Amino acid sequence: MTDIVANTRAETESVDTWLRRMTSAFAAAGLDTPGRDARLLLTHALDMTPNALLRDPGAPVPPAGAARLASYMSRRLAREPVSRIIGRREFWGLSFEV
Repeated sequence: MTDIVANTRAETESVDTWLRRMTSAFAAAGLDTPGRDARLLLTHALDMTPNALLRDPGAPVPPAGAARLASYMSRRLAREPVSRIIGRREFWGLSFEV
């Protein structure tokens, strides 16, 4: 599990590369919604909208964003709920702080 996080590269990688890496790691760990979890964590860590994620998957991830993503990925692989990681949870279309 930590090998996947440790294998992240120091050079700038694209949003899509991170999305694929996180989705794959979450699926391998047996998480129920790997793609959704990866998208939520990625958009939160990089302060992106879901539309921006779709519009520009080749956008570079800055080093600070990569560090946040690696941290978020480790926490999710340890089964910490996404809502605890990002500090927010949606309920009936409303967003609440957790």
